[in-house]
Amino acid sequence: MKPALGSLLFLCVLSLPVLVIFIPLLHGFFEALGLTPVGAPVLGLSFALFFILILPLTDALVGAGRRSIPIGALVLSLCLFAAGTVTTRYSDAHPKPTMLSYTLDADTGRRCGPARRHG
Repeated sequence: MKPALGSLLFLCVLSLPVLVIFIPLLHGFFEALGLTPVGAPVLGLSFALFFILILPLTDALVGAGRRSIPIGALVLSLCLFAAGTVTTRYSDAHPKPTMLSYTLDADTGRRCGPARRHG
């Protein structure tokens, strides 16, 4: 039995909180932890949880026989990925992100942020 279009739209609306919560969370994890031995498992687990939470929507879309919606989303995401790859330019004003870390100067007991350098 194919779900009605209204129920599919309702599932899409219910999936929006997952997107609103997880997209900034994943971005923050990547900025803070990078792809380090600690950051990679955290990102992997977060992506896995994201896909588990979004699975009912994709299952309903594919089960409804409307394969054009997931295929269209895939094509759109690949186009956006390509556009982002082409337009991203790193400069002094927008440096390439590496890893965010904080340190403590043991001599003074002061915190050193990521933008501050000791020397």
